[in-house]
Amino acid sequence: MSTTVKENDLLPSCNDNNGYNTVQIYFRLFILPLVVIFGIICNIINILVFSNKLMRSSLINWFFMVLSISDAIILISTFLVYSTPVVSEYSENFALMSYSVYVLIWWYPIAQASHFFSVYITVLVSIFRYFGLVHPFLAS
Repeated sequence: MSTTVKENDLLPSCNDNNGYNTVQIYFRLFILPLVVIFGIICNIINILVFSNKLMRSSLINWFFMVLSISDAIILISTFLVYSTPVVSEYSENFALMSYSVYVLIWWYPIAQASHFFSVYITVLVSIFRYFGLVHPFLAS
């Protein structure tokens, strides 16, 4: 009795359709776009408010405007990074699949950089507010 295993038995076939389950598909194609659209609308409103001439006089409002821009970029890149692979996989269109690869190559680093930038803008706002509250004469 031979117990040898062939190499081909260990490798998955190219026709395995273990990509996305039903919950992931519904989330990425139906729920995520609604959240992204709502977030982009809110961030555009924030950008319009913080870019008002009266609001630009304070440094903290500049921080919040930059944070809104960064969050809008995060939302756009999140939609592209999470939804494009699902659409391309189930469309079975080779051109769309190759486009999906380029979307991931370009937008994933943009998403990571925007997230990094957003976190540090939030830290900067926290430090700025700390000095404004605890050391008010030092901050001015």
